[in-house]
Amino acid sequence: MTRNDNALDSAWESDFIVELRLRDVDGHAIGDALEQVRSHCAESGQSAREAFGDPVAYARTLDLPAEPLGLGVVIARSVAAIASMFLTLWGFTAWLDGEGFTLTLGHVAVVALLVGAVLMLPRLLSVIVRHPWWSGLVMGAVVAGTVVVQVLLTQPLVVLPTAVVMAVGAAGLLATSLWEVLSADADADPVVSPVTGREDEDTRAGRIMAALTPWLLPLATVVLMVLLAVLDRLT
Repeated sequence: MTRNDNALDSAWESDFIVELRLRDVDGHAIGDALEQVRSHCAESGQSAREAFGDPVAYARTLDLPAEPLGLGVVIARSVAAIASMFLTLWGFTAWLDGEGFTLTLGHVAVVALLVGAVLMLPRLLSVIVRHPWWSGLVMGAVVAGTVVVQVLLTQPLVVLPTAVVMAVGAAGLLATSLWEVLSADADADPVVSPVTGREDEDTRAGRIMAALTPWLLPLATVVLMVLLAVLDRLT
C-alpha cells in the first residue's frame, strides 16, 4: 500500500470513527469494527474506500450498540462556564470604568441567547462536524448577535459591586474547569483495538486535547481581560 493509500485510509478511518461517535457507539465497539475493516483490507489488498465505500454510509449500516453520553451534564457545565466567563469580563470592564456593574436587560438576553445556542448543540453536532466553515459563520453571527442585543437593550435592572461580580465569575470558571477535569476519567470512552488492547492513535491525540480543553475558557478569559486593559490604557 502506497503512502497516498495510507493517507486515504487514515482519512476514511477518521470519518468512520466520527460517524460512530455521533451515533453514541461505545469505544470498544468502534475499535472492534475498525479492526475488522483493517483486517479485511490487509487480507484483500484493497483500500478501505474500495472495500467498504463511503465511511459515513458504511458506519450507518452497522448495527452497533449505542450508549447515551450524558449530554445533559455536559450542557449544564458548558452553560455555567460561559455564564461565568461573561460575568468575569463584564465585572472587569465595569472595574476598569471605575463604576459598579449595572446588570441590564441586554446582559440577561445575552446569557439567554448563549444558553439557547448551547442547548441546540447536541441537535446540530453532526452538522458542525461535517460543515465546520458554515458552522463557524453561524457561531460568528451568534457572537455578533450578543453584541447587538447588549447595545440595544440597555434598561438597567440592578447595580452590583464589581468585586463580587468578578469573584463569582472567576469562581464559576475555576469550578467548571475542575468539574470537567475530575469527570474526564469517568467520561472517557477510548477507541481500543480488540487485538492489541491499545488505544487508537487518533484517540490518544484526542485525550491530549481533552486534557487541555478544560482550561481553554479560563485562559481565553485572561487573554481578553489583558486586551481590555490595554485598550482602556490606550483610550
